[in-house]
Amino acid sequence: MNTPETRLLQLWGKTTRDGSQYHPALYHLLDVANVARHLLGSGVSPRWSQVLAHAFGCDHPAIAAWVPWLVALHDIGKVSAVFQAQSELQRLRLQAAGFTFGRIPTRTQLHHTVIGRMVLPDALDRDLPPTLATVLLAMIGGHHGVYNRDESRDRRNWQRCREPQLWADLRRATVNELTRLLLATDRPAPTPVNLSVAIATLTGFTILCDWLGSAERCFPASAHIPLAQYINLSQQRAAHSVAAVGFSAPVKSSAPTSFATLFPGFTPRPLQAAADEIATTLLQAPSLTVIEAPTGEGKTEFALALARRIAALRGTDELYVALPTMATSNAMFGRIQHHLYERLKLDPRAVRLIHGQDFLVADSLQLDFLNGGDDRQPLPGAWFAPKKRALLAPFGVGTVDQALQTVLHTRHHALRLIGLAGKVVILDEVHAYDAYMTAIIERLLAWLRACGASVILLSATLPLARRRRLLTAFAGRTLPAGADDLSYPSLITVCGDATITPDTVQQLKPAAHNPDKATHLRRLQFADYQMKQAAHWLLSQVRAGGCICWMANTVQRAQTLFAALRDLAPADVDLTLLHARFPMEERQQRETGLLARYGKDGARPQRGIVISTQLLEQSLDVDFDVMVTDLAPIDLILQREGRLQRHMRMRSAAHATPWLYVNAVLDPDHDSIPMHDRIYDDYIMQRTWQIVRGRSTLHLPADYRPLIEFVYDETPPDDPVLRDAFDNLQRARRTHQEEAAWRIIGPPHPEQPFCEMGTPLFDAEATADEWLAVRTRLGRASVTAIPLERNGEQARLVPLDETVDLTGLAAHDMQLRLLKRGIQISQPTVVAALTGQCATERTPLFSQSPLLAHCQPLWLHENAAVLGSGETAITVRLDAHLGLCFERQE
Repeated sequence: MNTPETRLLQLWGKTTRDGSQYHPALYHLLDVANVARHLLGSGVSPRWSQVLAHAFGCDHPAIAAWVPWLVALHDIGKVSAVFQAQSELQRLRLQAAGFTFGRIPTRTQLHHTVIGRMVLPDALDRDLPPTLATVLLAMIGGHHGVYNRDESRDRRNWQRCREPQLWADLRRATVNELTRLLLATDRPAPTPVNLSVAIATLTGFTILCDWLGSAERCFPASAHIPLAQYINLSQQRAAHSVAAVGFSAPVKSSAPTSFATLFPGFTPRPLQAAADEIATTLLQAPSLTVIEAPTGEGKTEFALALARRIAALRGTDELYVALPTMATSNAMFGRIQHHLYERLKLDPRAVRLIHGQDFLVADSLQLDFLNGGDDRQPLPGAWFAPKKRALLAPFGVGTVDQALQTVLHTRHHALRLIGLAGKVVILDEVHAYDAYMTAIIERLLAWLRACGASVILLSATLPLARRRRLLTAFAGRTLPAGADDLSYPSLITVCGDATITPDTVQQLKPAAHNPDKATHLRRLQFADYQMKQAAHWLLSQVRAGGCICWMANTVQRAQTLFAALRDLAPADVDLTLLHARFPMEERQQRETGLLARYGKDGARPQRGIVISTQLLEQSLDVDFDVMVTDLAPIDLILQREGRLQRHMRMRSAAHATPWLYVNAVLDPDHDSIPMHDRIYDDYIMQRTWQIVRGRSTLHLPADYRPLIEFVYDETPPDDPVLRDAFDNLQRARRTHQEEAAWRIIGPPHPEQPFCEMGTPLFDAEATADEWLAVRTRLGRASVTAIPLERNGEQARLVPLDETVDLTGLAAHDMQLRLLKRGIQISQPTVVAALTGQCATERTPLFSQSPLLAHCQPLWLHENAAVLGSGETAITVRLDAHLGLCFERQE
């Protein structure tokens, strides 16, 4: 019998890969709605309903009643002649059943999301509040990851189609059926109070539900099942789909909220105790807390304790910890696993490591807490592996870049945003970010507040002007003058909802754990050609014992100094070199070895010298008796000083007093550093030198604020030479801020949909040197190079005795093995030479192996190669002790 219901169920929404079987469109819409129902119900995190209730300005029952129905309408555009004709097999089946398609232009570019926006108003049998209708249409148009469309062009294309009336009737029947099954409520429709936030959160939530509701293993083609039977079956399948990926795992802890009980066994430091003193009224709404304190004060534990207090108010402990580098993320991953297991009593396997190379190291960093009779099944994790989904995991540790992509014009950024919405987001080392990244962070803070998230910012050295901009970006309003208080250490909390309490800002001034660390400051003047003399000096510092570290500004400088040390050092001096131009697995081994020897509980050598680049500024909790640093911006010098006598331990009489040496090469004719191109800004370096040359002692933490404010003061200097450098810095900052503004989404405006800005969509898959690439950071283009030595159709992984076949697709394990041998290179001549390699040089191994698609082979002979030509040619050499070395051809 050809009843209206039968005709509806003949329309396809999904097909098997060969197109022979189909899943009815009505069933797919019902499946996705039931996934939404389960995510908004009991047994899963309350975060989803909290975020949507916050965005739509209504209570949980209204969200539970209306959102599944709204989500179900996401694919209403599939009930159209254009879409149904896209599958040749299905079109023939429908024509045989009596369906007519009218006139469809052969080159139509109408996507079903576009059609859905065009046809929904006529398909609805009720009037929705105008703001809700706007949100719904934006979600329908954007749930495949792209909002920006040419509305007038789309309408013209739609008008060229001549659908028979049958299809409009089928759409109305579909909407009516969904209303009957999903919207049995007398509650009035919600009226979103913030248009942008409602669009972003509903779109992100719908993408999540659509992806879960489209999994063929959970929702196989079911055209043979009657609607009456499928209603319950769809609910069962949706529950299984939600549980199968891990969304049913516990996310709420019953752990205590006071610092002392959450971290038993040691006396809280003043900063840590202050976590209990923040007013609860400020934490009931989205809040931002900015912590400024010296390294070693326990800022991470403070942040975790504050997150626990916020979690107790929200009913979920979900969080994301964002760090500046992959190395810092790897180090934090283990700490958060321990925190979940030991203190929150939650499953540590729920934590995901999220950065560009997480799949290479996550397994090795996963801690085994569950030995001895544990019968719990491993938590599903593969579903969260793609970076677009990773932030949806309840607990995450990764780079700040992953968080920044939530507010960049990229496909599916709303999905990333819903992954952070309503969580506690901890941003560490905030001072490490430049003007470009800071502009993106400011927009991120505005969106996190608007989406119900609370944020904790950690920094040792944050200029007051930058702190105020960050606080203002989150609050969305002018803050009282007290927010500029000069106290240090400092703890400021601002409530993101001014209606919660009249006192929306609170500042605490905890004492420092070490209230007066007197560090003696001296200057060195070893030029690049004097590294042998520098090596002699380093050896003299450990002659009677002790451990010293030299942090160099460039890899080449570190390599030259280390090579000189290896030639001169006695066998009983432990030497270590760390920089970013080692193969990834070797660098990880070196970091692990450094922690084992120079960490808090490390087995320290009697005499040890470590040469490192900036990697040690943030990545590892290590401690040295003496610290040497190349001249760098003052905040980085203070950060490096934080690795000087960081831990309480017995030290020899020769190193009872902390000494910090700053190495700066002076202009021979003036008592100043030469102003020329370098990796740090000239103006900041000149201001830093003015500080360094005039001091013999640093009193920390008292000197933190004056030093930072002196160097980063935004008042134009009187000195004409410095003024030129200052003006150059301001121009560069404006340029970087303008580029960031071009790449970020609009603000969460209450009345203007952010998604109609008409900005280009930046591509997360584009290479770093393309203008349309997603850029969370500015900098030179880079490439991942894999050192190989060719031998016919085989290649050796230099310098190992392992080989790989070059003639085709490599096994997955071999692809991972090759990636672990990769080295990130940004030297322009080398990058240009490697990326310009012809297809024969890349070989089928690279062109056919998915994980190697964005890598380049570095073909070596006897561990070396010449890249480039003429005056720019560079010899590249992989040294077992020094890593990848670059030498200019004479």
